[in-house]
Amino acid sequence: MRLYTPTKTAHWEGTACVVFRDAWRGAPPLDGAVELEVVALFPRPKRMLWKTKPMPREPYLGKPDASNVLKAVEDALEKAGCYRDDKQVWRATIESVYCSGDESPRVWACLRW
Repeated sequence: MRLYTPTKTAHWEGTACVVFRDAWRGAPPLDGAVELEVVALFPRPKRMLWKTKPMPREPYLGKPDASNVLKAVEDALEKAGCYRDDKQVWRATIESVYCSGDESPRVWACLRW
């Protein structure tokens, strides 16, 4: 069996790894069970932009899907040295949504030991 990571995914993981490593500030990798919470905010398409109506967060059902976003975050955290192996993640939650009217696209991750 051969594993393949798409170029865009590999590039995102590399960038996220640098950000996570900077935020981790050289602390040693976590040992034991960890809990991971991820919120992925995607840009709103033009059909969902309004000038006068409120624009709350709404579910994002496109590609990449939530499970692929979660796996990319897990891999980036491992490469950044936040934990030793992604098998340490015993609970993971992912919220994949379109940004509200005043938000910008991003991925937010919270790691609990």
